[in-house]
Amino acid sequence: MGDIDRVRDTLTCSTKATWQLGNGHRIDASFFGDPSSGDIGPQRTSALLVGDTASFSSPTYGGHNQTLRYNGVLSNNWLLEASFARALNRISEVFSVNEWRVTDQTLTPTRISGGIGFYEVGSRGLNRQVAVKSTNISAHQPHRSWLEPSRSSRSHAKCGSERVGRSRSHFA
Repeated sequence: MGDIDRVRDTLTCSTKATWQLGNGHRIDASFFGDPSSGDIGPQRTSALLVGDTASFSSPTYGGHNQTLRYNGVLSNNWLLEASFARALNRISEVFSVNEWRVTDQTLTPTRISGGIGFYEVGSRGLNRQVAVKSTNISAHQPHRSWLEPSRSSRSHAKCGSERVGRSRSHFA
């Protein structure tokens, strides 16, 4: 069959901004994204074992990330840091046909036909993080306290592995 190309289109973008609000007060913001997709084709090596394009699929994936951070000097002996971060990542795959994947072992060599079999249904991961850190420097010793709650969620409605149709094997 020769060389097979797996074409991917990725739009990578990022930016960062810094605002100096005054002496001792600064805000940083950064954004990053890499949404990607692939042309319909053989996404897995097993798709090349089928005699037609029934096992081809097209993936869509990527992430979007944002951060916001504050650093400030509130007084001669009090420093404050605060940050928020969010990350969203997704992956999904669209198959070319919804057919059973069949392995016919009555033939030599074994013949495979049909859909892609097991595949990634779709996954969406969302993570949010918040952190606040306060440092108070006294004459005796510095005192530092912080709060870092983190929340991570994942949509389970479309998460996991499934298959197109059913897999069947034929034995002699």
